[in-house]
Amino acid sequence: MSKKYDFIGDLANALVKNDWSIMHVSRVAELLNLNGHRDNHKKKYQTNGRGIFTVISHAYNYFVKKGDKEMATSIASSFTNDKNEFPWKKTSKKK
Repeated sequence: MSKKYDFIGDLANALVKNDWSIMHVSRVAELLNLNGHRDNHKKKYQTNGRGIFTVISHAYNYFVKKGDKEMATSIASSFTNDKNEFPWKKTSKKK
């Protein structure tokens, strides 16, 4: 499991260090699949499914628990949904 998280972390680091800004989670799913990573059911990641958001969140938590806050921050600031929003950022609901 940590190889998958390391892959996500390395990807996030590359985005941050090269000023490539952000990447949609659908592209992250494609890259995980191309590199042979699979979900817990041994299936490819869906580009629009909850699974890809879950694995990115787990990668973030993995690095927080390891004490690597820089990597966790890179993950949190690198990947967006199809609306270019950070899905893990809580927003207040408009009334």
